[in-house]
Amino acid sequence: MHADHESERNAPAMRPPIDARLSRWSSEFVDPEVEAAFREWHHPAALGLARTVGLVVAAAALPYIYVTFLRFGDAPAFHILLAVRLAVLTLAVLLLLLVRRRIGARRLDLAIVVVIVAVEAQTLLLAAMSVPAINLLDVQVILILLCIYAFMPTRFVYKLACCLAMTLAFLGLVILAFEVDPAERVGLIAWLIGANIIGIYTCRYWDRLRRSEFAGQEMLRLANDALAASNSDLARARADAERESQAKSQFLANVSHELRTPLNAIIGFSEVMKTGIYGPLGDRRYDGYLDDIHRSGSYLLNLINDLLDLAKVEAGKLELNESAVDIAATIGDATRLLGEEARRRDITIGIRLADGLPALKADARACHQILLNLLSNAVKFSPAGAQVTVAARIEATGDLLLAVTDAGPGIAPEDLEKVVQPFGQEEVRLVHR
Repeated sequence: MHADHESERNAPAMRPPIDARLSRWSSEFVDPEVEAAFREWHHPAALGLARTVGLVVAAAALPYIYVTFLRFGDAPAFHILLAVRLAVLTLAVLLLLLVRRRIGARRLDLAIVVVIVAVEAQTLLLAAMSVPAINLLDVQVILILLCIYAFMPTRFVYKLACCLAMTLAFLGLVILAFEVDPAERVGLIAWLIGANIIGIYTCRYWDRLRRSEFAGQEMLRLANDALAASNSDLARARADAERESQAKSQFLANVSHELRTPLNAIIGFSEVMKTGIYGPLGDRRYDGYLDDIHRSGSYLLNLINDLLDLAKVEAGKLELNESAVDIAATIGDATRLLGEEARRRDITIGIRLADGLPALKADARACHQILLNLLSNAVKFSPAGAQVTVAARIEATGDLLLAVTDAGPGIAPEDLEKVVQPFGQEEVRLVHR
């Protein structure tokens, strides 16, 4: 009992499975703790993607400066755009430096949003200063929107806010700054709405896919932890059971050994007195007492030998001495040994043996003991005047059938499992005589 309580105290608490439900709006986990765990799990990948974004933005800034110079020359517009592009380049370099320091998720979100705003401001400023080349601006804005949705490693709500703000600002700029044909304006609005829809779908798809991967890995980890804890408990319980079994077997072996020595002396001295080697005892009543002493001592010695065998079986050290066993002779020996007990209880023992029984390869002592146990129970629980039958025959399958039939009360179905256990016994429903 103490070991069971100790095992319960030492066993790790079973953790419930995570809540993998996602918000319909943000595609984030409903449980804030699970979302925080996901962001921590995904943070290394976000840092790697942020490094790529920083490199791309920084690499694209320098060619854009040259393209801007070719377009505007040494005009004031060029200097304004140059300052903006240098600012974007500086932010991209700062992002790379922050990523190298492995900043936390919140600071990474802030840095990514700042870079997004700077890129959008640069694009809008270019649109405000350009001649009406609206088709090229459409393509550029749409590509920027799609890239923000698909590749910027920040939360969906931040990307959505930045993209919607850029979309509205660009539409307002086009409507106010350019004279655009109504049909072309409708087409522009449709393209921008389509770009946002595709970007939102792509972003939500990838966010849900990453969170599903995280939820699967987390559930697998929890299952592995639970399995490891269960295996640990089973191993501990098995070790405890083995120690208890070893201690019990050792106890039985020690006690049996201590009892066999005086019992052998009692049996030996009673045999000497019965045979009268040193002369008669003088009174015939002593002969009956000696018979009782010898019989009781022999019974106790057999019981102790059984205990020793049981201890060897549980310790896995019982060795069978297999040989050719004559079943007919074994049955004859067993019935003779129990003949006196059967006559005292007014019970007849019958033997039915098929012709030509072959020898059985088995342990002779074990077979003899099994048959004695069956016959002893049959005689013990049969009423007076009953018959106990021992039969042996070869089945059609080639197996040897050895059966002991009696007229006892039988074993209740609910007690079958109990009686086959070591030292198990059904409640006695018949008064022993």
